Amino acid sequence: TVTNTGNLTAKNIQVTDSLSAKEGQVIATIDSLAPGASQEILFAYVVTEQDILNGKVVNEAAAKGETDDPDKKPEGGDEKEDETDDVDATLEVVKTSNKQEGQKAKLGETIEYTITVTNKGNVTVDDELTGLHETIDELGVGASESFTTTYTVTEEDILKGHVRNVATAEGDKVPDPKNPDDPKKPAGEDEQDDPTDEPDAS
Repeated sequence: TVTNTGNLTAKNIQVTDSLSAKEGQVIATIDSLAPGASQEILFAYVVTEQDILNGKVVNEAAAKGETDDPDKKPEGGDEKEDETDDVDATLEVVKTSNKQEGQKAKLGETIEYTITVTNKGNVTVDDELTGLHETIDELGVGASESFTTTYTVTEEDILKGHVRNVATAEGDKVPDPKNPDDPKKPAGEDEQDDPTDEPDAS
């Protein structure tokens, strides 16, 4: 909200905002404001991952105009600070196999697993059963990446009655601006349990 608090009519008022696409860019122009008059300007900004890491969004708005007196150039500004959500370093790991519901795995059969990791970066994906070890350099918020890996059913699996496979994902620690001594560690896991054929001793 720009208000003319002086006693001269302000003209050609240039309004800038620090969070505009280019800092200091003019986001609106007010032709004139009589003394005591105000005008509201709507300005939208989308919160970024960096803002979350900063713990706040700081926004500075400024206005500068002219008057009929060339020596009098009205100007003013204000700052607004908004706290952001807490850092959330959750990784979602979803693991599936190519076995259909109720379908049993046979001795020597190859099971194919798909591991999908969703969210935030420098993620290492491990699957102990199949020996999978993959690294995702960076994974943006909401982004996903999938991997496939295989495992051959053994006699020991038949004796256990199932093949249980756990996939894990861990990322680099993310600094928390609201709790600097306790950075967040992105991590997640999921498992897939497939039944095997009954032991056959014939």
